[in-house]
Amino acid sequence: VSIIEEYLRASGKIEEADKIREAHQNANTSAMQEMEQFCRTRIYNDQGTRISANDVEIIRAEFLHDTSRENKINGKMDMQLHTHNMLFNLVLHNDKFYSLSNEELYKNKMFLGQVYRNELAKNMQDLGYEIETTDYEKGFFEIKGIDRDKILAFSGRSADIKAKLEEYKIKYPNMNEEALENLIAQNEKIAKRENVDREVILEENKARMEEIGINEKFINDLKGKNKTLKKDFNILKEHIINASKYLEENNSAFTKFELFKEA
Repeated sequence: VSIIEEYLRASGKIEEADKIREAHQNANTSAMQEMEQFCRTRIYNDQGTRISANDVEIIRAEFLHDTSRENKINGKMDMQLHTHNMLFNLVLHNDKFYSLSNEELYKNKMFLGQVYRNELAKNMQDLGYEIETTDYEKGFFEIKGIDRDKILAFSGRSADIKAKLEEYKIKYPNMNEEALENLIAQNEKIAKRENVDREVILEENKARMEEIGINEKFINDLKGKNKTLKKDFNILKEHIINASKYLEENNSAFTKFELFKEA
């Protein structure tokens, strides 16, 4: 997704690039709206018992970024369309402010990531792109037609992390791989540059893309792959029915998000 958005923007096709950016932003909004149901606070009831309350209003901020940090592999800033969502430790309940209780939020963080990816996949399909699911359980996908080598060419930060993984496994033998990768990302990152000229980065990234065959025809052909794609709502219906049957067999009741997650 980031590769398409970057090339369109670098080529002066701002309106098309903005549609890709909007697809990302709308997916992020959907995930944040789902997040609100997991936000709680703790209050005292009339009997003096401390209880959980979920009828709260949250306070959050969004910061949209479209590049990664510089990486150590080639010193470049890759395109990386993403949003940092800052959730304040403050909620409004019955016209009073309380601290946020985030246990349910933490429990469902993987689900929220899946909501984002599912919404982004749908939004990209609506724009005419065909997707290929790479992990059905977690909802990971790629745009059909962009092979893995092209993606890895603009994944410098990921390459930095992978290069340090074995070293960190020796240092921290009791940590799992996901935790190690998060630690490496924090410890080994290059400080952000100040006064970055985004237009220069755009031109550099466009030249890098064209060197490996990502050009105007390539981008146009990606969209052409989905001209005849039709959404099969019968398949969708079947997934939902099967998911509900599975949940009914294991639970007397289930919520909307449990059905969404299982489907």
